[in-house]
Amino acid sequence: MNARAQIFLSYAREDEEKVENLYQELSDAGFKPWMDKKDILPGERWETSIRRAIRRSDFFLACLSANSATKRGVLQKEIKDALDIWQEMLDSDIYLIPVRLEDCEVPESLSDFQWVNLFEENGWTRLVEAIQVGMERRAVELRPITASPDISRQKEEPVLTTPDVVDPGLHAIWQQRLRDLADNIAQDLVQLKEYEDKLRYEYDLSRRAGHRREIKRLRESAAGYHRDHDELRSRVIGEPPAALQGVDTQLQYMGAKLDTLRKAPIVKLPPLVTLLFNLVVVVVLARILAPPVSVSLPCVSPLASASSLAVILLLLFQSVWRYLGPAIREVSDSVEVGPLTVPISVLTALADALHLWILSDLALWVLAIVLSLAVGLVGLSPFSPFPIHESPPIIQNFLVHYADNHTETFAAGDLVEIPAYTQALVKAVVSGQADVLCTWPVVKGTQLPAEGCATLYSPPLEGNRDALSVLAQSPCKTWQAFAGLHIKVVQVEP
Repeated sequence: MNARAQIFLSYAREDEEKVENLYQELSDAGFKPWMDKKDILPGERWETSIRRAIRRSDFFLACLSANSATKRGVLQKEIKDALDIWQEMLDSDIYLIPVRLEDCEVPESLSDFQWVNLFEENGWTRLVEAIQVGMERRAVELRPITASPDISRQKEEPVLTTPDVVDPGLHAIWQQRLRDLADNIAQDLVQLKEYEDKLRYEYDLSRRAGHRREIKRLRESAAGYHRDHDELRSRVIGEPPAALQGVDTQLQYMGAKLDTLRKAPIVKLPPLVTLLFNLVVVVVLARILAPPVSVSLPCVSPLASASSLAVILLLLFQSVWRYLGPAIREVSDSVEVGPLTVPISVLTALADALHLWILSDLALWVLAIVLSLAVGLVGLSPFSPFPIHESPPIIQNFLVHYADNHTETFAAGDLVEIPAYTQALVKAVVSGQADVLCTWPVVKGTQLPAEGCATLYSPPLEGNRDALSVLAQSPCKTWQAFAGLHIKVVQVEP
């Protein structure tokens, strides 16, 4: 027999070897047994997987022995779940079958059901007969899986095919699986809505972590639902029936919900705490950026420029994290931060705590653009209102180096005699500010800038009077000083 009826095996751990033999025999007979040890994948949650398997199974075998008949715990809970499902069935349905592995008492909760003694000679035959009869009865009781025929359109309705199988109960089994699949998806969608609401307003870290674990479990369940849906769809000839199309719609909606919840932050703080956290980050980042920024932008207040750059970088992070965060959260590696090895999960948790989740995507981008332009204009541009701390330049005197290699010192406003047809190096001695900017206005003669605050002066060829001045400015031109010399041109024979 090839009917792939799913059969759940409930047992005590002490009977594991016997139940494994039963699992193999059922599988060899063409059934699809389910046993926790063999069918729960690594990483799946035991309780959730077992409950889902019980709900999906067509038959529930309670494997009994002296070890399990009076044992409390998981076995009794599984039997209770099976009894709850049996309550939803017709009285004539065969679903829960007590299977005695040895001569033992039957629990009171199962005393109303006829059991089968697997240790007797005809025990295996009786068990297979019960499963076959149960499948045949459901074939009569359950409505077909195809959609209602449309007489007006005279179109052939889709049917479920079961290649190489002649079994009246098989069609009903696929119908029941489709119903169970739709019910399970509907239940998970209700849970997704609950978790969505809880994650929106929940700030407790441990509870949020619990919700995220449940969402991860539901993602695993969704993958199983897709596999079941594809298997059912492969049995359909023609267009899928309305019920199967409904399941497909449910799965698409569930996938969209899971994608949305996948973006939910690991850590979410109250809005006021988030703002304070961002302020702390701006202060710390500004102190780190201050030295390089003061070198790159010497004429802007280091505090203003570093703070503005910190705000812009933080806004850039805020804009990008909402899109990169979900992908980064899936990474389980670590990164080297100096001498420390920090898990990426820790960094993503800090990033989530820093993010302004209260803002929509559009509001976040508008805030980032507007605030970046504002702080850039205020803190990084030449129009910044924040003052620069510079010392005013003070012109103390002038040094005049003549062509005959002697040097004289003059105070501002003194009269300096310079022979015609010669050049003199005039240097202004400035204190109070290093790297001053000097310009040398001259009335009649000519000048060529020299190194430092100096100029190479040539007296005019005609006339015997001239004036040479210097304008000394601080590097950012916030301060300036002005002084000059009177020049008397001494005529000599050329």
